[in-house]
Amino acid sequence: RMLGDFVEVNFGCEESATVSSGVPIGEIEGFKAIAEIYCAATGTFVGANPEIIEDPDLVDSDPYDRGWMYAVRGKPGDDVMDVAGYVNLLNSTIDKMLHEQEQQEKDNC
Repeated sequence: RMLGDFVEVNFGCEESATVSSGVPIGEIEGFKAIAEIYCAATGTFVGANPEIIEDPDLVDSDPYDRGWMYAVRGKPGDDVMDVAGYVNLLNSTIDKMLHEQEQQEKDNC
């Protein structure tokens, strides 16, 4: 919701690089903003999905099939959430940010 339509995905690590859970490994750019991509596992970076490099919108339009972002051979981080938990966290964070923005706009009037 905050990034808008995806326009570009870049990964800053090479295949077979050692990665750690919670560490930034790339960026995704939308029309509205750029956000870091954090690794969800500790292990070896297998690689980015070549389809999303060509068509970043697949992350949004087909996230559970062709829109996967990257693969890691290893173990998920201890604090990694399931999909539903992560979606709920993102939605509540965005809603809080929007509410705070509305409050600031009211206070400035």
